[in-house]
Amino acid sequence: MNLDTSHLKPTQPGWLELNSANLDEFLTEAADCERKASALAMQFTSKYPKYKELMNGLVSIAIGNLQNFQALLGHFDKKGIEMLREIQKNLYTINLIYKCRHKHRERLLDKFIVASLLELRAAERYDQLINKLETKKMQSLLSRISARKKIHSEEYLQLAAKYFKAEEIKKRVKYFIQIEQNVMRSMDPKISLY
Repeated sequence: MNLDTSHLKPTQPGWLELNSANLDEFLTEAADCERKASALAMQFTSKYPKYKELMNGLVSIAIGNLQNFQALLGHFDKKGIEMLREIQKNLYTINLIYKCRHKHRERLLDKFIVASLLELRAAERYDQLINKLETKKMQSLLSRISARKKIHSEEYLQLAAKYFKAEEIKKRVKYFIQIEQNVMRSMDPKISLY
């Protein structure tokens, strides 16, 4: 299944202005999201261990997000930015997860789709920022991260296809895209990836 950023409503201009003007703070928040994205992939391996065909793909996604985190850490080290803090809860993610069904198998599909959308929205926002940045190094850093996010988004759907029929996946993707649009519409712009 092909899901790309054209399936998402574009980020509000207010978000772009706010985050491009506060880039270091945004990157700190984005680093938190990369840690959470890695943890989410690994969480699937512990909650759904009987789905053995998923394990390698999930570990690959977790490693990719850790590579994103590591790349941001390298940027922070060069700029002398401190990042020591607890990760904050994110209402965007909470609102999407809240809409997942509760039966074990159904929840797996829904959470895979939510994870795919999280990766895709992150890529869309990184791409928006790339167009606002003037430094080639930062454009290159965010381009690499965005490219990984797009791959991860597709990988989640490919993993879902190992256990779910294409029609069911498409139906739930359509449902969650609508939910995601509603969540985005309800949130005021803030300095954060989501």
